[in-house]
Amino acid sequence: MQQSPIRRWPWAIPFFETPGQSPSSKFQVMPRGGPAIEYAVWYDWDIQHMYDLEHVWVYLDAAGEVSRVEASRHGKRLEMTVDGGPCRLQGGRPVLFPEAGKHAHWADGAEMKLKAGTVLSAMCNELAAFEGVHLGNFFCESGQISPTAFDHRLAKLKMKADAFIPSFAFDRSGDEGEGIALVPWPQLDRWIPSRVNRLIAELPLKVPHIRAVLFDCGDTIADEATEIKLPGTEVVVEADFIPGGQGHGAAGSPCRIPHGARRRRSARNVREHPEARRPLGPLRGACHLRRSR
Repeated sequence: MQQSPIRRWPWAIPFFETPGQSPSSKFQVMPRGGPAIEYAVWYDWDIQHMYDLEHVWVYLDAAGEVSRVEASRHGKRLEMTVDGGPCRLQGGRPVLFPEAGKHAHWADGAEMKLKAGTVLSAMCNELAAFEGVHLGNFFCESGQISPTAFDHRLAKLKMKADAFIPSFAFDRSGDEGEGIALVPWPQLDRWIPSRVNRLIAELPLKVPHIRAVLFDCGDTIADEATEIKLPGTEVVVEADFIPGGQGHGAAGSPCRIPHGARRRRSARNVREHPEARRPLGPLRGACHLRRSR
């Protein structure tokens, strides 16, 4: 069994004394006798896409004790219960179990393995890299994050390389090391786009990939008699298509034509692929997350 390569980062902590809209999710927050605390939990990567923002809601009673815990799981908000009873507490703090690689929350690790173990194992292995950079979020929809097709490709290559089999051994805690960084939501809201854009910018430096494909297209796609070469070299930079070759490669794949070509409709022999932190201060969280490998 391998340890999940996914890394957790900050939590944001909106505080609700009256009903209100979550600033970071689609859900309304309804306090129950006392205030409610929303935790937006950030991860750089889900094993199926870059960018992951999960949520935990802790409801307090009038005495300030935990009365109910809800958490996100694959787009839903579910009450966290164990055998039909309340979520376990440790030192007055809820104990939750995020899925390895996917991060959806459960109140019990054994229940997670029983009910979702087979599907989760597939998601973390053969179904890794289902998406590239996650697009279904406000930051992409507002244009603050704008990944290209090349960015998606590199993100998928990274996730394929990071694929693993979950052990369901929950022997690590979110309190390890310096703990979890707790920050106000506006600070995390500002930080996420810069963080994701930085991760995207680093992908070409960290992920092995092919940026260019060189091929001999003489008299298969291009007419050798029309070749234009770099001065003093045998490097062909332009040529006319042979009859019937315009617009498609030998296997029927699209062939790009330089912009601005007028009389000469030409193909290039070498084309580059077109898709060519400040750490936040650590504080201890108000929830325990038991981490699996």
